[in-house]
Amino acid sequence: MDGEKQQLLWRDAPSKSANAKQKEKERQELVEKTDFLSIGTHCCVKTCKQLDFLPYTCHRCKAVTCHDHRNDHNCANPIHDKQVPRCPVCSQYLVNAVKDKQTGKPMSVDAIVDKHIASGCKSHLLEAAEKKKAQRTPRCRAKGCKQALQFPIACRTCHQHYCAKHRFPEDHSCSTVQQQQRQQQRQRPQPRHPTACGTAAASRVRESWLARFAGFGRAS
Repeated sequence: MDGEKQQLLWRDAPSKSANAKQKEKERQELVEKTDFLSIGTHCCVKTCKQLDFLPYTCHRCKAVTCHDHRNDHNCANPIHDKQVPRCPVCSQYLVNAVKDKQTGKPMSVDAIVDKHIASGCKSHLLEAAEKKKAQRTPRCRAKGCKQALQFPIACRTCHQHYCAKHRFPEDHSCSTVQQQQRQQQRQRPQPRHPTACGTAAASRVRESWLARFAGFGRAS
């Protein structure tokens, strides 16, 4: 039995090696046909042009760059500088997001400072801009509550904005609900007061019933 198994193994060995050789040949042909240079993308920076298999696409200008130049590729739509400029003359802080009226593009920090100095240190003040923003911020309309509303909640009945504490109609004495209650009270039928005629008729009926009961008592 052992000899027969060995013979079977020797018979299968050439077929297995032939299959392995065929697979390896197919793999080599696939490698030769595939152009790996067409898989990646070259960096858009002229001084780089590096082939990157995982390129970075800028979400502002849609430029394709390598990993090294994703933040340094002369973006056509750069993010405006977030630093708060300060006037060297009056030492006041200025707003950093100002658009040019002619071009509509954000101004640079130097241009904002120059305009501020040219106006006599009166324009583009950060403190004045914050005050205007605070005035625009809606506040709770409930009586005695002046809380600034970052997330205003509108009442479904009076359509006014309130804070989370006074969001329900019963919490802010909703005027619309009060008007509805007054109308319902007016529409309710008022109880009728008994008139003189009515009282006389009621007394006569009462006397007749008493007389009947008195007659039944005598008959018994």
